[in-house]
Amino acid sequence: MNHRERLQTVLRGGIPDHVPVAPDFSNMIPARLTGKPFWDLYLYNDPPIWEAYIAAARLFDAAGIPTHVHSCGPERALVKIFAEETTLTVIDPLEVPPMGDCILSDLKRLYGGKLTLKGNLHTTEVILRSTVEDVIAASRRAIDDAAAGGRFILSTGDQCGRDTPDDNIRAMVETARTYGRY
Repeated sequence: MNHRERLQTVLRGGIPDHVPVAPDFSNMIPARLTGKPFWDLYLYNDPPIWEAYIAAARLFDAAGIPTHVHSCGPERALVKIFAEETTLTVIDPLEVPPMGDCILSDLKRLYGGKLTLKGNLHTTEVILRSTVEDVIAASRRAIDDAAAGGRFILSTGDQCGRDTPDDNIRAMVETARTYGRY
């Protein structure tokens, strides 16, 4: 389902496939205007903005509806918070350095029993600029790092650029189908 289909499903009284629960861009504006760190406003504000997201995740979890967060950039601390303080289901894109700070094998070891991890092939260096062979190797590494025990979805670290070779995307998908089967 896309965002529109999810909303239409809910408005008709149905149950969506999952519900995105995430900090949005509007939460970053106060950080820019005040010069305070985003996390200070987000977590320690009175009341913390974060409480609404925790409540939403609990509400949907109680109804059996998976929740999903997409948060670009460094998100290791966010993964920890989601795993320890919420009932969130899935988090992505788990970007690798230098764009992010996520080491997939570490996140799997620490939080893989609590959250479904989705990612984390580097969108530019691997998916856009590498060869098919490099994409296959990176896909296998990610699967090796995070697939044991389930709760892992192989994916790019974020959206794919316009010039991303179709063959690279196909190589990632085919590796997931053949090498990543549970």
